Amino acid sequence: MSLFKDLFGPIDDESKAEENSEDAVKEEYFTQEGPEGGENPDDGIPAGTSDTEVAEENNLADGEAEETAEKPEKSFFKRLKNAEKPSGLYYLRETLSYVLIFILAVILGLLINIYIVRLSRVNGTSMYPTLQNGQYLLTSRLPVIFRDIRRGDVVVFDHTGEVRDFGKDLKEALLDNAIVVLLSGKKSESEESHTYYIKRVIGIEGDVIAFKDNKVYRTTLENLGLEEYIEANNRYNSDPTPANIAAREEIYYKITQKKPDETWEVLDEPYVNSEETPNYKTVEGKYWVVGEGEMFVMGDNRNKSRDGRAIGVMPIDSIMGKVLGEH
Repeated sequence: MSLFKDLFGPIDDESKAEENSEDAVKEEYFTQEGPEGGENPDDGIPAGTSDTEVAEENNLADGEAEETAEKPEKSFFKRLKNAEKPSGLYYLRETLSYVLIFILAVILGLLINIYIVRLSRVNGTSMYPTLQNGQYLLTSRLPVIFRDIRRGDVVVFDHTGEVRDFGKDLKEALLDNAIVVLLSGKKSESEESHTYYIKRVIGIEGDVIAFKDNKVYRTTLENLGLEEYIEANNRYNSDPTPANIAAREEIYYKITQKKPDETWEVLDEPYVNSEETPNYKTVEGKYWVVGEGEMFVMGDNRNKSRDGRAIGVMPIDSIMGKVLGEH
């Protein structure tokens, strides 16, 4: 009998007995307390309670009921955050965590590859003996960003003069880098097209480069008293009108009249290939003036290098990276 009672509650005579017992208790309660200190048998409200207190209690009860009824269900993200093992939401949260970590790692790796350090491979002998064909080296674009390109630096750049942008950097970081080439065993797109050159910076902004008696001479526009070339060159680059072309050419002509002499610096270049004497006969008497944001470069293997002597000055923003270390 007790089993049914626990499951379904009191039945038959026991239920009636309990009801009679409850009525007796209530009756006794009212008899003992009376109308002054007990509850009113009509409404169940303790005697002495004012109408205001009753109203406040009712309002409070109604408010709690409304708050319970209107309390919104927890959002998906809150339930996901608070999910515990072994629920489905728990495993979903763990999976999403690993996916997010992977995505962040890829983004960080790309940014490091683009701007901080990149693995590159030498293709050719134009920098012999400093760099060997097939040699791997590390480059960084940070010196370009902070405009810290100096004479003597070895740089990798786009010889077409195309300015670098994030889209180009991203594509190369994903598909056209030495790691992919190493794993695939194939030449990269840039190696196939010979887009990038690796050379040494000989002249920076404001420098004038000339060749005489099979030697490399360098001076500055300031030394020649012709600093106005920088401004004229900027006007020409931004708006190559006949007037701007003529203005730049006029100053360039004045520069060429300043023949290399003792006021010019004859470059001491211990890095040049000593196995062959450099031959500058084809550029004897020519001048290269380096404007704002530009550079003049040459390979260390001078007789087997296509460099500034053929392609002219290059924009610094065409640099993919500066080679790290001393060379």
